[in-house]
Amino acid sequence: MTKICKQLTVLLGLISVLGLAQCGGTSNSAHTNLKIFSQNAVVINAPFSYTLPLQTGETTPTTITIGANWFLFNFEVDNNSNETLYLVNFDLNLTGYDNTGSYQTGTASLNTSNACVPPAATSTGTVYDRPYLAIINPGVSYNHLQGEAPGETEPSGFTGSVGCDYAFPVGGPASEAEGWYIEGLDTSVTNWEVQVSGEGWFTDSSGEANERLVLQNYFSTQ
Repeated sequence: MTKICKQLTVLLGLISVLGLAQCGGTSNSAHTNLKIFSQNAVVINAPFSYTLPLQTGETTPTTITIGANWFLFNFEVDNNSNETLYLVNFDLNLTGYDNTGSYQTGTASLNTSNACVPPAATSTGTVYDRPYLAIINPGVSYNHLQGEAPGETEPSGFTGSVGCDYAFPVGGPASEAEGWYIEGLDTSVTNWEVQVSGEGWFTDSSGEANERLVLQNYFSTQ
């Protein structure tokens, strides 16, 4: 074998090893599943409103309006890795064609600014405002209708729930939980192709972040 061929063989071998390292089944993300229960979700082109129960200190109830067009988004994250997952947010990218054949796009995001209940306060008045949606322990399956993930704990001394439940109607009983309304979409499109990307990180036994979450799935609406 010539020197050039030998060098090429070594180079191809190194590329193969690097490829296995990048896409092999050893990463935590490779052992984490995102299940979408919104396959063929129905897009509704009429807005609606509902009223939240009165919260402590409130005198006027809050009214939530869901703008047309909207559909319900439901999901589950299964952490089958050996490390704890901090789920930070979901980004939804939508593409579709309107009734004139024009290409349309849309975006939506689930994060702590729009998916979490207000931060809770300690007995001393200190507010706890976490930057993630859920802590998902190894072996735990978590969906947005559960509030906090099974086994998830918050620092002691905090009152009320500081979990992110994603589900409307916010503040209502669990029996009314339906899902997250993706709303305000282009009213001329009902058939969307949706890419869902999850972001977050895994932590090692010392609590240090050691791997970025890479999580994607797709679904369609009608």
